[in-house]
This record gives sequence, structure tokens and C-alpha cells, in this order.
Amino acid sequence: MIFGGIMAELKEVDRLTKVCGNEAVLYDEKGLKEYVVDGKRPRVACFPDTIEKVCRIMEVVQRSHLLVIPRGGGTRVSLGALSSGYDMALCLQRLNAFVEHDAGNFSASAQAGMTLKDFQEQLKAKGQFLPLDPPFAERSTLGGITAANSWGPHRLLYGSARDLVIGIKAVLPGGNVISSGAKTAKQVAGYDLTKLFIGAIGTLGVIVEVGMRLVSLPEARATVTCRFSNLKEIREALRSPLLVRRRPAALAVVRHFAPAEKVWLIAISFVGIEEVVEESVGVAEGVFSQPPREAELLSDTQAAIFWEKIARLAVAGDDEVVLEVAVPIASTLGMISAVEKILALDRKKATLAAHPGLGIINIRFPFGEKGVEGTLDIIRRVRRLAHRRGGSVEIESAPAEVKDIINVWGTEPDGLDIMRRLKERFDPSGVLSPGRFVGRI
Repeated sequence: MIFGGIMAELKEVDRLTKVCGNEAVLYDEKGLKEYVVDGKRPRVACFPDTIEKVCRIMEVVQRSHLLVIPRGGGTRVSLGALSSGYDMALCLQRLNAFVEHDAGNFSASAQAGMTLKDFQEQLKAKGQFLPLDPPFAERSTLGGITAANSWGPHRLLYGSARDLVIGIKAVLPGGNVISSGAKTAKQVAGYDLTKLFIGAIGTLGVIVEVGMRLVSLPEARATVTCRFSNLKEIREALRSPLLVRRRPAALAVVRHFAPAEKVWLIAISFVGIEEVVEESVGVAEGVFSQPPREAELLSDTQAAIFWEKIARLAVAGDDEVVLEVAVPIASTLGMISAVEKILALDRKKATLAAHPGLGIINIRFPFGEKGVEGTLDIIRRVRRLAHRRGGSVEIESAPAEVKDIINVWGTEPDGLDIMRRLKERFDPSGVLSPGRFVGRI
């Protein structure tokens, strides 16, 4: 049996090498450590540079029943439940060509492995950009952003990937290519494939090309920050009639629970016509700057660094847990207050980053302080608080021993049966990211 297993594995590697070339197939154990997901290491990693090669790889996958996790830059690889198996990492960084920029229709498309940073560079010459600001733009790929439905602080104005992706091309197990959305020749009757693939973390097909809706580069940008001594003061500031009439592009409330850090930070971003932005900045400074508080207007460079740091608070570092709490917008500040009590008591190094205009709160804390049981206790308590307010909590990142015990997605959504039927329709063999999506799909 052992000999037979080794021979089968050698045949698989040989088939993949014929498709991709020797330099694009990795099966060295040491090299494969980079592609570990939730403690599981794949048996092989492939790096195709054309859609045709992805199709041929997926033919091998179907024939040999290899369990595959597609990946881009690896920035959101911790998202999802534990995979029921992991034979191949299908790495798409080399599939990175810029396809088309239709400036007149404010749209552009590129292959899935193109990074967000490179995509923005292509658009800049015509005064346009993709208004998504997830962290690590130099590593985040368009395919990964789409698969994870990624977003950043400026989602308040522009939305998430779900609002901006207008078309996809994907490869299914067996090698068939399907397309959906704007400027595509082939549609599949009965399904809005574009929406189905966004946020599905690679469970339906391998995204190989993405079409995006663009906007014009804004005439002006500005960010105002201010430190507050307590949450009550922030609540009063955000309810100011003067501020409520403004339309910010981003709004964040942050607290680091550390011995030397006992203040809250609020940040607000405005983009648009210069005159309107300047007026909005004046309003924000007036509302925030109540003695002894003093608002600060950041330079463009400072603002870019600041918002990148805020975006990164939603991504776990080594030995960390990240939760994403979603509640009705009107309940956000109340939820922040309730979560504050838990974190202040139990976590000395936790961070809370809230987006009051979205009803979203990211909580990040070290795993090592209390281990599995302490971590599960925190998650369950936060979930109870969210459920009372009609909300939910997803575990964005956690060690495998935590994911093995608790449902990372929280309460199973309505329509789960439909989702399972879609999985059976597109991936009947169950080889793509098996078990990682909602309901262990």
C-alpha cells in the first residue's frame, strides 16, 4: 500500500510537471512549508502562468482527486474553517497579466494573480483607480481579494469587493472555463456567477480573471484624527448634528488594550472636491477639538500609513486571533462598549478597531495568553453579545486547535441548502477548498 501510494504521487507530480514545467512545480517538503494552511502542508504546489495551464492542472486534479486550495498572495489564507484535506496549493501569482482598461466605461480587467498595487499603477495614467484598500496591496491579488470579498477602511464610501467586481472568469474541476458579468461572451443560465464567486474562498472554482468597476482619482483627500479619554466622548462627537451631515469616506474608532494605552483614537477621512473636503475637515476639527482634546490633520503620507495600519488590524500576526463582529449600525457603539469590558478585563494586549458607519468591529488578541479554553471563552462571550443585538461573529483567524472545536463562521445562514447544491453543481467531486466555507462546504 505504501509503495502504491508513492507511485501514485510520483505519477501526479510527473503529470503536473508536464503541464507547468519543472520550475513551476514544487514538491520539496522544506519549500512547501511556506504554503501551510491551518497546520496542514500540501504535497505539491503549482505555479501556472497561463489560463490554459490552470485548465490542464484542474484536469489532473479531477482525474486524481487531488484536494486543492487556490491562493494568491497568501494575505487571507487564514480565513475559513479547517480543510478536510490539502494535497495541492494552486498558486496564481504568475498569472498576472493586465488585460484591458476601458476608461470611458470606468472598468478594467486583469488576471487573478496581479497585485492590487500593480493594478492601481496601470490605472493611474488615466486618472482612475480601484477604490479598495485592503492591507498589503503589494501582495494582495485581485483573485484573492475577490475570493475573500476583501475590503478596507474606505468601504464606508466605496464598498467591498462585492460592490466593485463586475465580472469573473473561473476554471472548474475538470478544466472547463466559465465566465460571468460585464464584457463576457459566455453566461450560465440561472446563476449570477459573479456574485457567487465573491467571498466563496475558492470553493466553487479557481478565479483566473477579474473585471472591476473603477472611479476617478479624487481631487482631494484628508484625514483628521483625535484622541479621546473615553467612549462616551466619542459617542457625543459622532452624534454631533454638524458631523452627521457630512459624508466621510472612512471612519474608525480604535483602542489598544495595553498598560500604557488608555485612550481611544478616532479617525475620519474625506475625499472628493477640494472645497468640500476642506469644509468637512473644518467641521471635524471643530467637533473633535474640545479642550483638552486637539484634533490633528494628517499629511497625505501620514494618512496613507495610518489607514494601512488600520486595515492591518483585521489581519492576524503570529499567534493571534482575529474576530469580525457585525451588528446593526445603530448598535455599533453599544457593542463596542460591551466588548471593551471583556477585553479590558481579560486581555492586556488586545486591539479593537471599529467601523461605526459599517457596524463592523475587528477584535485582535494574542492566543498564547490563555490558550484554547480562554480563547473559546472570549469568542463565545462576544458572540452572545452580538446575537443579543441581532449580529454575528466570524473568526477571521485562529490556531487550528481553536477552529477544530468551534464553528468559525458562526450561525449557519438561511439558504445553506442552496449553497450546498451550488457546490455540487460546480464542484461535484468536492476537491476545491473542501470543508473551508460556511456549513463545511
